[in-house]
Amino acid sequence: MDGISGRPPKPPRRRSQIFFPVDLFLRLSCLEGVVKQVNKGKIMKLSLALLTGALVLSAPLPSFSQDKASNVIFIFDSSGSMKKPIEGGETRSQAAKQAMEAALAKMPAGAKPGLFMYGHRRAKDCTDIEMVSPPGANDAKAVARMISKSQPKGETPIAAALEAVAFYFAPLAGQSNSVVLVTDGIEECGGDPCAAARAIREAGTSLKAHVVGFTLNEKQRKTLQCIADETGGKYFDAQDANGLSDALAEVQKAVAETPPAPPEPVRERVFFDDFEGADLSEHWVVNNPNPDGYIVEKGNLLMVSGEVGGFNTTNGANIIQLERDLPDEDWDIHMTFVGKFKTLRDVIQVGLRTDEKNYLVASVYSTSYNTGSSASDNRGAIMLSLLKVSNGTETVTEKRVFGDNLSLEAAAAFDRKVRLTLTKRGRSYTALYRAEGEVDADGNQITYETDALTSLRSPGKLTLSASKWGKATGEFLVNIESVEIETVKAAP
Repeated sequence: MDGISGRPPKPPRRRSQIFFPVDLFLRLSCLEGVVKQVNKGKIMKLSLALLTGALVLSAPLPSFSQDKASNVIFIFDSSGSMKKPIEGGETRSQAAKQAMEAALAKMPAGAKPGLFMYGHRRAKDCTDIEMVSPPGANDAKAVARMISKSQPKGETPIAAALEAVAFYFAPLAGQSNSVVLVTDGIEECGGDPCAAARAIREAGTSLKAHVVGFTLNEKQRKTLQCIADETGGKYFDAQDANGLSDALAEVQKAVAETPPAPPEPVRERVFFDDFEGADLSEHWVVNNPNPDGYIVEKGNLLMVSGEVGGFNTTNGANIIQLERDLPDEDWDIHMTFVGKFKTLRDVIQVGLRTDEKNYLVASVYSTSYNTGSSASDNRGAIMLSLLKVSNGTETVTEKRVFGDNLSLEAAAAFDRKVRLTLTKRGRSYTALYRAEGEVDADGNQITYETDALTSLRSPGKLTLSASKWGKATGEFLVNIESVEIETVKAAP
């Protein structure tokens, strides 16, 4: 973030919230190249963990955590065997298309259908897999039309199809996510569908895979049953057109089932300071202390600054550091404060700091910017930032949390009670902001969260700072009510 680094920040911009961002499509377009790692006609096994990790650690993705709709991708088998006739004279493909059209017409309200196909473009080609329509990109009727136009031609790369589809679900973890595989055959390209399903489960994307086996014998059925078993999905058997329609009707019910709420993680408070007493406790050390800039009284740590300072300064006053190690496991650090953001150059920070060139910090800061409509049309905003500095190199992600087209006067009057949180999950860190009394239309607490940044090593010790990031008239005053550290473990 330019402002906190001591340079004027760029004007805050509202980030678009499209369902599948363009950069995600560009990254996924590389997948076919990955899939084309062929050894004598057999697809080499893809690593779902590496694919998911590459997605998570690359360019930031929008958050879909508040979107409760069901995302359903149908994997439609268009392999050459679908040309075979069934009772009544029609082909397997024709019967499957009719059943799929009827099923899509009765999709549950709010479901977002998608379509993935294999074997539909080329014969004898195990790399012929394609995301035809991502979830929500087209409605159910359009997806049905896409299926009706397909022609069976190719092979049956079930494992590669499952791994590729799971890649698309990585940014949708935590939602109601389903894959429905409709196939008349078993794996033909050297993959391991059971291992692919197991990798989906272990990746933690909450993805269920349902399988509709069409005209399969008992031996074939057993090789595909594991896909549903591994992911918590269901297997349905269909021997004719009516059976296929019945199976897809059951799939609709399975997709519509409300998934159980994930268990809450186990939290344990390992440190808490509510600043009772006449001074900081022995756990804290003040770097470059200025007694006129901080005081402990009435259960608050009061800090005031009229100077530029913060994590990036060498001699910044009153940089307060916790002299104890943080837990090795996942944790949340919460700082609750009320700040008088009067100068529009104010910043309060909590993070991990080694020195001015190596730190990772969650910040709330105030800023002004020009809309560009006229030289005098200046606005104000309160921003949430997560900044990583490694050997002086900066990486930043941020969100506007207060001040959409706000006047300078209104922004300068910001004085809400805020909980600023820095989270660690593995080697991934995020910053969260919650303001007391800030709720949505349903009365639920509104939380703003940055995208994640990765740090392979801990960037230092827990550090607090309150100062100005740029020169401005006036002082920044903040009351810090408490600092808390919680370990966070998965529920047993």
